[in-house]
Amino acid sequence: MHHLRTLVRLGRNTELTAFTQGLPIATPRENRFFYVGGIFLMNEQLTNSDTLRMREDMVPIWEDKIQEGFDMTVSLPEDYEETAYNYSFIDSKSYAAYLSGSYEFSERIRLNVGMRYSREEKNIEYYQGCDCLDGDIQPMSLFVAALAGNAEASLESSLTNNTLTRNIGVDFKTTDKILIYINARIGISTKNERFGIALWGKNFTNATYVQHD
Repeated sequence: MHHLRTLVRLGRNTELTAFTQGLPIATPRENRFFYVGGIFLMNEQLTNSDTLRMREDMVPIWEDKIQEGFDMTVSLPEDYEETAYNYSFIDSKSYAAYLSGSYEFSERIRLNVGMRYSREEKNIEYYQGCDCLDGDIQPMSLFVAALAGNAEASLESSLTNNTLTRNIGVDFKTTDKILIYINARIGISTKNERFGIALWGKNFTNATYVQHD
């Protein structure tokens, strides 16, 4: 005769809220001078909670595990039940502002400049607990879910990253069918700096691209 046992019960609840807003501005590209710019905001909040419940069918497994790991012989209660739980909250914000413009010096030469600033913020809260057995022997906290913070004093961490990129380029229209484009881009951030130059013609078979990190 076979018996169906339920060793573990899992629970999860996840909620995501998001808000985005942008405000672009631009002038007609047909003008000798035109520009494009704008600002952008995004806010996401992710909340997650998990539960892990173990009952009496885990008793022989835990007793063997404790014997093996701690060389102790224990007898857990027949109505054994423990529940581990965790909670996390991530608040992410992104801001950006950009502006680029182009000026036509003549029919064959055009100057392009631009700048973009972005900032990312991430705040994290987390705690993990257990509705464990009374006493010193608590299998869930020993083997599954070590205690970390609590609802009144959660663990917290914050991350911030700022990035500023600038570029300047010139278009040379050498003939009615060939355009040569040179562009320099510099990115200044907490992570890297980058400089690149691209040179090609509209009818060129191969493009030349040089980048320095």
